[in-house]
Amino acid sequence: MAEQDAHNEKELLKAVASGDEKAFGEIFHRYRNKVYTIAFRITASAPLSEEIVLDVFLKAWLKREQLATLEHFSAWLFTVTRNRVFSLLKQIALRKEAEAALEQEAFLPHENPNALLQEKEYRRYWPRRSPACRPNRKKYTALLKRKG
Repeated sequence: MAEQDAHNEKELLKAVASGDEKAFGEIFHRYRNKVYTIAFRITASAPLSEEIVLDVFLKAWLKREQLATLEHFSAWLFTVTRNRVFSLLKQIALRKEAEAALEQEAFLPHENPNALLQEKEYRRYWPRRSPACRPNRKKYTALLKRKG
């Protein structure tokens, strides 16, 4: 029976590779709960897990031409799921870290509020993109301070 399921899956993957949306729907319904369970066990978040399911199956659809050549589709799918979970968790952590840094900067006590404003002006006017200007940064900053 398991051999017949594997054969049926291979046929479905060949159909998906040729663009058959109905076959893709069958694959989706066959694996979506498993993908969701893996994502939920790691994230403990229903909305994130649902997003991951959609991302994983979008990736599968975008790479549909390669699916027919896979020997172990379920292993590939679970690897994609794991990688997407960790990628999403990393993005969330970086976003929270950036938000915390912005909040901390916003609430830092400054002895001189004008110094904070002046520092922001220096940052705004200083050309960050041009590496050729970097050696002159001290001169430029000193000039701004004298004029400020």
